[in-house]
Amino acid sequence: MTMSMRRTALALAAVAALLAGCGGNAGDGADAAAWATPADNGVAALAPEQILETSLAATKAAKSFHIKGSAEDDGEPIRVDLKISGGDMHGTVTMQGATVEVLLVDDERFIRPDKKFWALSAGAEAAATITELMDGRWAVVPEDDQDLRGLFALAVVDKMFEPEGTVTKSEATEVAGTPAVGVVDEGGDGGTLWVARFGEPYPVRIDAPAGEEGEMTFTEFGAAFAEIKKPAAVDVVDLDKLAGR
Repeated sequence: MTMSMRRTALALAAVAALLAGCGGNAGDGADAAAWATPADNGVAALAPEQILETSLAATKAAKSFHIKGSAEDDGEPIRVDLKISGGDMHGTVTMQGATVEVLLVDDERFIRPDKKFWALSAGAEAAATITELMDGRWAVVPEDDQDLRGLFALAVVDKMFEPEGTVTKSEATEVAGTPAVGVVDEGGDGGTLWVARFGEPYPVRIDAPAGEEGEMTFTEFGAAFAEIKKPAAVDVVDLDKLAGR
């Protein structure tokens, strides 16, 4: 694993320090609005630390969500598209033009990288060999490979709500049409977490720190993701055995 790939894995954990909020849609007509419009959930009146706690509790109670967007690491874009259910996860991470499909089920980690990923981490010649041997199958992530395990950092929901520095509360506003209140993390790789002010206080969007590009959106709270399932044994290879170790 090269240093640039290590930074990317670490950046995924840093990305989780940013967050955002979500809300519901109003019904059509006055009568519909009377019963369909979500009630004010009170988060705008809370201290920023309490907003984080409340949003974390709501997110964990939902049990699942979809996070998608981008961030930067030393000017390099990182794109994620991940569906998380409990402690399990499935989706893709793209960095330096390389894409890795990731799957976490019952604490077992699998990756299915493209050829560019293997070229960055093992060299072009080895990449061709590995890609041919894998033949579209999943590779088991070794327990001692902390770099690859870093790709799964966003599956730890609690970490997403842990600020790196002092947090402050922004003024209430609308984020992508959703009434929300922001929690600004002033430390390290922090950013702004927007939390819905109506309905469940779910995260909706992560905004990168001032001066940096990137945002991530949160959707599909409580959804059932059929793609999050353990692959069949015939569709899995062992990286260590593949390398002849």
